Amino acid sequence: MRYLIGILILALISAGLYFAYARYRAMYLEDGAYMTTPSFKADKVHRLETLGEDARIYEFTPRSSTRKQCVYFANNSNGGLFCFDK
Repeated sequence: MRYLIGILILALISAGLYFAYARYRAMYLEDGAYMTTPSFKADKVHRLETLGEDARIYEFTPRSSTRKQCVYFANNSNGGLFCFDK
């Protein structure tokens, strides 16, 4: 009986580790995830003084269209992107 309980506990632990690793892979190792996506630095970063919000503006030139300038606004709740010709 103890042998059966030991095998059952080992199976449950193994299944838990398997599903934890699968979730980790889905979150961090798959294509487009944080660890595999290349990053780049913005041309300029501005921080706005706002009440209770962490608002920032990022200016950058897209690699796919060097004749464009893009501005990304981000705060605690949402963000927006606007691109225009240089």
